[in-house]
Amino acid sequence: MGGWLGMSGPCTAEPDEDALGKSAAYPLDARWSSMPNRVGSWSALDKVPGVLGQFVRHGDMVNLLPKAVQPPEIKYRYRNLGYTLDEYL
Repeated sequence: MGGWLGMSGPCTAEPDEDALGKSAAYPLDARWSSMPNRVGSWSALDKVPGVLGQFVRHGDMVNLLPKAVQPPEIKYRYRNLGYTLDEYL
């Protein structure tokens, strides 16, 4: 009888598509931090009216970064508990 906090069955959390603007095709708006504009505006911030941006071109010589021999372990703390990147994802 799995569950959490007295619930039977699995618990899931998903974003509320309607609150995030799906029915309005995820609009772009200068009020990019308000809920119905977050997905559309953050996904195309360069097209949001009033947000200034600038493209930066690469130089003539481009060098690939070497792959790390030992990738760093990414961890973070939230409410005094430690988490890994895999746990976040």
